[in-house]
Order: sequence, then C-alpha cells, then structure tokens
Amino acid sequence: MSPEAGCGIYVHIPFCRRKCPYCDFNSIDAFSSATLRRYLRALLADIRLTAAAGTGDVVRSIYIGGGTPSLLSVRSVSTILASIAARFPIAPDSEVTLEANPASVDRKKLRQLRRCGISRLSIGVQSFQDRLLRVLGRIHNGAQARAALRQAQTAGFSNVSIDLMYAIAGQSLSDWEADLRQAIAGGACHVSFYDLTIEPGTSLFRRRRTFVQPAADRQAQMYRRGCRLLAAAGFRQYEISSFAQAGFESRHNQGYWRNEPYLGFGAGAFSYWDGVRFYKQKNVVQYIYQAQRGCLVRFGKERLCGQRRLRETLMLGLRLMRGIDLTAAAQRAGCAPDAPLQAAIAHSIEDGWLRRRGSRIRLSRRGILAYNDVVGELLRA
Repeated sequence: MSPEAGCGIYVHIPFCRRKCPYCDFNSIDAFSSATLRRYLRALLADIRLTAAAGTGDVVRSIYIGGGTPSLLSVRSVSTILASIAARFPIAPDSEVTLEANPASVDRKKLRQLRRCGISRLSIGVQSFQDRLLRVLGRIHNGAQARAALRQAQTAGFSNVSIDLMYAIAGQSLSDWEADLRQAIAGGACHVSFYDLTIEPGTSLFRRRRTFVQPAADRQAQMYRRGCRLLAAAGFRQYEISSFAQAGFESRHNQGYWRNEPYLGFGAGAFSYWDGVRFYKQKNVVQYIYQAQRGCLVRFGKERLCGQRRLRETLMLGLRLMRGIDLTAAAQRAGCAPDAPLQAAIAHSIEDGWLRRRGSRIRLSRRGILAYNDVVGELLRA
C-alpha cells in the first residue's frame, strides 16, 4: 500500500477518428468496432486485476484521456466509471475528467456524460480558427469548438478546460491573441496552452523542413502575451502551461507535478506506485491478449528512490509556479540533496534561473522559458 494519502487514476482510450500529424501519443486511427469492444473488455479486466492486487488508497481524481475518449458511447464511459467505483474507494469530492474533441460531442451526449459521473471536461480546441486547424490536421472547425463550449455549459458543466496551441506555422501574434480572447469569452474556467513541438516519428516531423514555425523570440512573445491576457481576465497561472479561475485548478495534473502516486489503465498507460514507475503494453492487440490471459506485464519497471527520486520530484515540482519545498521533498525521498545537486541549485539561483525563499525554490520568470535546460542541469548533477 502506498504511504500517500490518496492517488489518481488515468484511463487511456487510444482511438481517434484521425491521428493528428503532430501527435506522438499512443493512439491509432485504423480500428474496427470489434477491436473497440475487445479493448473495453480488456480495460475492465485491467481494472479488476489491478484492484485484486490491493491498493487501499482513496482515489482523488480520475482522468479519461487518449486518443479521443469522447468517441466512446456514454454507456461505455459509465461502465468504466462503475468498474472503478466498485473496486476502489473514491473520495466524495473526486474530480472526474473526460477529454473531448469538439467534433465528437453534442448537447445530448454532454448531458448524459454529466449524469453518469463526469464532473470536468477537457476540450481539445487547439485553435478557434479554421485556417490553423487545417494546418494542425484537426477534424473539427472553429464553429464546432465554440459550440462545444456553449453546449458544455448548457449541459451543466461548471468545470470546463480547453487546450490551445501556439507556434503553429503561419500563426501571427494577433491570431494567438484572438484564440485566447475567444477562450476567455467562451466561458472556460481553465486554459492550458502549449507550443507546438515537432516530435520524431510523427508525420509532421517527416515534413518539418516545409513547416515553418514562428521564430524562437516570437514564440517567447506569444507565451508571455498569453500569460498577460489570461491574468488580466482573472486566470491564475499555477503551472508553466496551466491557468485557472480560482478553485478550478486540475487536481489530477497537480498529482503528477507533485510526484504523487497514480494508477494507469489501458494500452501504454503509465503508473507510479509505491515508488515504482511502469507502463502497460503499448500495442493495442497485444494489450488485449495479455488482459484476456489475466497477465498484464509491467514494462519499463523502475524503482525510484534516494537521489533519483529527489531529482525527479524537483523536476516535476518546478513546473508549479509556487515551486517546491526542498525540505519536504528530501523527507519524501529519504535523503538530503547530495553535493552535486546542491551545487547545481546554487548555480541556477546565481544565474537567475531559480529563486529561493527559505527551503522553497521556484523558477524565475526567465527560468520558466528555459525550464527544460534548468531541470536538465539538475537531473545531470
């Protein structure tokens, strides 16, 4: 049993109508209805097998992600939630999130999802502009994105998050501002925005030479402009890419950033439990086969302890605007920072990438834009 007070649960639905050219997540867009049915049976077996091993921790959050989970029928979503609730103690005020594509929801379906236990929607908007959505290879258009926001509210969702993307080829600063203003006007209470990263193995990577993104200084300007516009509208930045109205911060994602335990169900889903990180079979067909046999292999199994656990806790915690308490992190890891890590932290503070107040360290404003470099130094120390 985990020593922590609670945990999160992640459920992976790896199916999409069409895979976006920039996506490097474990998802597929060529599948049959029979494969989907077999996958759902395997997912329920995964939940049952894990619960049989015993956990005992109260579940604070459930996150159904993908892929495109909103492709599932309401009945399938309800069955997944019921299976989890039958086998794990769920906190009365738990946060239950479903990722949704604007093209795969309507008012009726959203009302039914709300009634079956989904309390939070995360809508993958990326942009409200048709031209940019076509560049990104999205299957929805701007009108559908705006409609999804309206329909979520009329369906009774008070907790709606949207994802936006910047650094898109052909995107101007005014384009970016227009998307942010639309998000604010549309009534979202949480906004996450990310720069478009061209990952190896994606179809976008194969045509990267013809895909000209805004220059690095313009991307930095877009990031800062996003922070200012959302702050002016009453959103508090609580993580590098996450902004929320008061009380609407993502509990589930904060669990990741605090390096707290979570269980992952589904093909390729990661877990972090009792200090051990592992993931399930990524191949959907093989995952189904393993679940049918009652033997789900833990791939990439790695125990994080001592200095390794401390460094990873720092890496994740520094994503939060409030930073991380070094003393508390050391107590959780069971060791104080060693000399190389102390030197790396001191060096980053001296160079202005980190700020320190008492035992708490956090990224400076310029350090936020250099997050990967800053944490890279700490991990290598």
